[in-house]
Amino acid sequence: MCYFPVAKLRGHNLRGNQESHTVNSYLSAAVRENLFLSVGDHLTRLLWCWECGAMSDTELLRFWDEAVKAVDARDWQGVLAKLDDINKPTARTLFATAAAHLALGQLQPAIQALDQTIAKDERLAVGFFQRAGVLLLANRPEEALADCIWAKKQMRENAVIDYRQLGLCYKLYSWQVLYNAAAVHVRMGHWDKARDILLAAAEEKGGARGGTVEAALNSISRREVLAPLLVPEGDVFRPRKEEVEQLKHPIP
Repeated sequence: MCYFPVAKLRGHNLRGNQESHTVNSYLSAAVRENLFLSVGDHLTRLLWCWECGAMSDTELLRFWDEAVKAVDARDWQGVLAKLDDINKPTARTLFATAAAHLALGQLQPAIQALDQTIAKDERLAVGFFQRAGVLLLANRPEEALADCIWAKKQMRENAVIDYRQLGLCYKLYSWQVLYNAAAVHVRMGHWDKARDILLAAAEEKGGARGGTVEAALNSISRREVLAPLLVPEGDVFRPRKEEVEQLKHPIP
């Protein structure tokens, strides 16, 4: 059963926009998809090459590493300052930019950074998931619902995507995407629709829900608004430890 209406996402057709893709974008998409199917470090390194243009881009790596250290210190202005020094940001560094803006309560800059994140990598399900949550916080439910649709689409029928291979210590579950879709329908006053989607979320495989869905069902029975799920504060894509070590001890 489909719980999402036919919709368009910020200029994207839900049937896909592969016609406008270049050869490079097809190759990039293939690499990313394989990353979820393989544990080989060489694939992760290949993705890094694709995003940055060259493994020798030590300046980008240094600024990214310094930004991550600022994330750990919860120095959000410092995070933005370091990331602003990157003249060729990648999807993963832009995701960190969005996280910093969100931590500062700056919703519109966070949305803009996530726009750029998704523009860099249109198959990044967690990017759509995060933007859906932020859009809902910004009271833009129609756009948030479209992002829920795209997040589910980019999960490619997987119950979970583990982003540790890409440097993000986070697992995105299909039930979380459905939960946010239900939260959107609640904001739109579609209580029955929200309940149906939550019941579907409860049946999804994988993930410790910890009573989250059950609590949400109780909330909508009392006609209470649901807060969206988001990637936890401080969880950002991080550069590989081996590459950071090379900054300290460069190969002659």
